[in-house]
Amino acid sequence: AFDELLAVWVKLVQDVQSYRNGQNENRSIPFHNLTAIMTFLAEASYHIVATYIDTRLEAAKFTVNDDDEEETNGFKDWDTYGDQLLSISILARIVGQQTLEKLQGLLHERLMQLKLFFEAITDNTDPGEGEQPLIPDSLMQLSISQENLGKNHDQIVMLLNTVLGILDLVSLDTSVIEISHCSPRVAETLFWFFERWGRTYLLIDESDYQSMSNNIVCAFGKAESHGEGIRILRFLVDKIKTNFILWNGDSDPLLQIVRLLNSYGKKSALRNGLLKSDNFPELLTFFTENLDHFPQMIHNSLIQTIAIITSGADDDEIKQSYFQMITGAIEKRFLAVLQRPDFSQVYQQADIIFEVQNALEVNMFDGLALASNFSNTTLIYDFCSKYFEFFVRLLQYYKNCPEVGFLVLQFFNSFVTYQDFSELSPEQTKTLYQTIVEMFKAYSEANLGKKQLAASEEETDEPYADISILLDMLSEIMASEFRAFDDLAQEAKTTDSDVSNVVFYGVNLIIPLISLQVLEIPKICKEYMRLIAHIVEFYPDKLGVLPAELLHNLFASLEYGIEKYPLFTNIDFISIFNIIP
Repeated sequence: AFDELLAVWVKLVQDVQSYRNGQNENRSIPFHNLTAIMTFLAEASYHIVATYIDTRLEAAKFTVNDDDEEETNGFKDWDTYGDQLLSISILARIVGQQTLEKLQGLLHERLMQLKLFFEAITDNTDPGEGEQPLIPDSLMQLSISQENLGKNHDQIVMLLNTVLGILDLVSLDTSVIEISHCSPRVAETLFWFFERWGRTYLLIDESDYQSMSNNIVCAFGKAESHGEGIRILRFLVDKIKTNFILWNGDSDPLLQIVRLLNSYGKKSALRNGLLKSDNFPELLTFFTENLDHFPQMIHNSLIQTIAIITSGADDDEIKQSYFQMITGAIEKRFLAVLQRPDFSQVYQQADIIFEVQNALEVNMFDGLALASNFSNTTLIYDFCSKYFEFFVRLLQYYKNCPEVGFLVLQFFNSFVTYQDFSELSPEQTKTLYQTIVEMFKAYSEANLGKKQLAASEEETDEPYADISILLDMLSEIMASEFRAFDDLAQEAKTTDSDVSNVVFYGVNLIIPLISLQVLEIPKICKEYMRLIAHIVEFYPDKLGVLPAELLHNLFASLEYGIEKYPLFTNIDFISIFNIIP
């Protein structure tokens, strides 16, 4: 009921605002009446906003004190109450000054409480991925109206300074890790806030706005505009390192920090700001030298994120230096396990299998592959290609360990998906395709005839995940050829036969693994149909050379898939029947 009423109220307010701001001369309501109506709506909206904030804070008190509820819920406030928060923020911007005053008062009160808390324990401790969101016009105009007060008295700047103060307090570099049960959650929430705030305010681009507050530019802008944005970015980098130390065993705040860095790395101004911050090299060194001390589940995304950021370095020497730091960290962890001199003799031992799985489950090669773009493709290719042969051998070594095989497939799929083929030489492309063929061969030898016996597959979270990823890989290989052709100069780099040979080699090996039982899985059926549709579109003449038994299996599976999931199918069957007798 609350959600429905809130949505109705927001719609009413927005409609009246739109009507008042319109240029319709035939309004049925006089302008002075509209102003009176808007005044009433603003007063009521502030009451709704203030009451909502107070109510959520009261509910939070119970959540903090109820460990069981927090554990069983498992959802963040911004997920659970996302729609409500969006509606409340729309109303809050109508009465921006009053709302900011309330938020400032609440934050100041809690900042004082935190200071008292830390003072009280001091004697007992040892020292220790969318569009660029713009500042809403209502908040920009509010800040402009307060320019005569100076930035230190601007409500928007004051609010941010208070939040920075809170982050500073909860990031105290002490040995008191258990001073507060909710401290990891507080840190996570603060970095969640700065991930979103930074994309809009930090190192703000003045050209995006028709009118700009000097207070916002001075407080958060670029150095060339005499702004202090770099100072805030440097502060955040320091706090990122501190919080990685404080919560190195808690994945939630660390994952949120990685998401913040990933978000900043995708915006050129923030990425360049990070690279120019004098403390960023220290942070990168800290990451690469201490990977073993962080939860395994963040390794992949952390490597991907710092590779994306450092690839944006303007200086090639600096970029190469950063990249060597990253790859050095990968080799240190990965190869310590997998390049033992006696690996070929001991690889079947239980403890070695466990170490191999452990290394691959946090496969930082995959994170590096996911970071590929036009500016780093050759660097990533040169590094990863050194280990192509070894990855294929892992498939051969561990025929009876599908978990290892899947992780190898995952790496190759990420690699062909994200590499910019237009940046690769013909020799590099040929090497990659030859490796993919060898990978398919090794996989087929290990799995042919086994799938029909895997009755327990349907009980897993993602049944037949290996087949799914192979289907996707073949489609991506075809797509890679045409992505490279966007630049006509690249046409000489890859011949049609190179790609088609790889695709049809893979199709020859994978069709026998796809039974009607496998096609019962909607995701796999959709990927299979997509692959066949692409083959018919791009290589129709080569379908006729498939062995008769494979053709029979292909048509039988197509018939089943069309009947089972007709909406998945977009295949030009006339082309097939014109080619195949």
